[in-house]
Amino acid sequence: MNISAAPSNPSAILAGRYRVLGELGRGGMGVVYLVERIDTGEQLALKLLLGQFAQDPGIRARFQREMEAPARIGTDHVVRILDMGLAKELQDAPFLVMERLDGCDLERLLSRGPLSAEEVVWLLRQTAIALDAAHAAGIVHRDLKPGNLFLHRQADCRVLVKVLDFGIAKLVDIAPDETTQAQLTGTGALLGTLTFMAPEQILSQPVSPATDQWALGLIAFRLLTRQAYWPSAQLAHLVVKIAYETLVPPSHLVPSLPRDFDAWFLRSCARSQTGRWPSVGAQVAALAEALLVSIGEAPPAALLHRLSTIAIPEPRPAAESLISLGSYPAISEHRPHKMHRASLVASAAVVLTLGLSLSFYLRRQPQHVSGPAAPPTMSAAADSPAIPALPPPASLPQSSTPEVPSPTTATLVHPAPGPVVGAIKPVPFRPRPRPKRPPAAVYAPAAQ
Repeated sequence: MNISAAPSNPSAILAGRYRVLGELGRGGMGVVYLVERIDTGEQLALKLLLGQFAQDPGIRARFQREMEAPARIGTDHVVRILDMGLAKELQDAPFLVMERLDGCDLERLLSRGPLSAEEVVWLLRQTAIALDAAHAAGIVHRDLKPGNLFLHRQADCRVLVKVLDFGIAKLVDIAPDETTQAQLTGTGALLGTLTFMAPEQILSQPVSPATDQWALGLIAFRLLTRQAYWPSAQLAHLVVKIAYETLVPPSHLVPSLPRDFDAWFLRSCARSQTGRWPSVGAQVAALAEALLVSIGEAPPAALLHRLSTIAIPEPRPAAESLISLGSYPAISEHRPHKMHRASLVASAAVVLTLGLSLSFYLRRQPQHVSGPAAPPTMSAAADSPAIPALPPPASLPQSSTPEVPSPTTATLVHPAPGPVVGAIKPVPFRPRPRPKRPPAAVYAPAAQ
């Protein structure tokens, strides 16, 4: 049943004040709903943690940070967080309420093809306003990518870029408690999107505002070419390329890019953080010079036309089985969870390391060829401590009824009278031609 058609249904109310109207999107850890505040009628976006993530202390701490960071930055170019709490109707699932955005992210904006130099400079100039304010407040985003930059149309018809998702932002001016920090990041965890991640993030080194500058360099290449700078490769190869290998000038990959852009890109993505730009604003100003465009206050007309031609998906009706009173586990069962990107990358890196270590270990071990074992000689059997001696025949239990020996087993015996010294592992019976010369030890059916 469409819950938007039944506003009186109590199962459609969250936290006692938000009526769920539809689903805007879904990720690995949560879902975003279009909601209406009951007392004011304002339509907002509500982000809700799902399943086991709602109970994870580290994830809840990141969720708290996602609300605190925008409030600390204080600019229109960061999405506004309006409320936060626990949904009592869903077993105290954490949620936060944001302003509803009208438009699309820059990744979706690329669906019509690469952007012009003028469009890219204007978009990144808007982004720089948010990032410079965040860096002044001691916050490093750490997960910049086109999908986290949203081109928003305001009620007054102004268009501006808003930076989203400060959930893994780093407060660089605060020395957090080591225990708390371990809970937030996890030992050896990689936080961010790998293809936009700086070397210091991969190598678990301290981050700084220059970390966001690295990502902005890759974003500029992506927007201008609609191509990913890093070629698709196995995880280990990609990590090595990002962390250690010399970067290829962008014009070698896309010849239409100017050489001045190469110099700008290589400084933005310098290995040393000190070799990058003094600020994101200075970085974007240098980009405008490299691309020979001016930075204007108004958005380019081509950008507005592109935005108007992109079909923005309507909110999907939220199924009654998804939002049902007192049945929070049903949310996690509605759709299988996907592993979070950071956990996926960290897990893949651990598996890769273990696999390489195991492969190296096995190569150093002596190789054993499997197959039928050769008949051991009597001297080898007598000298080997690994073959235990059986008790003397006299101590073996006697049976009044002789048993027929099995044709699939054989016992190694000495030709002369004496105790049995060993037995080989039972193997399927296969007749073999009689040898021309008798061996030192012969095979005979087990004596009873």
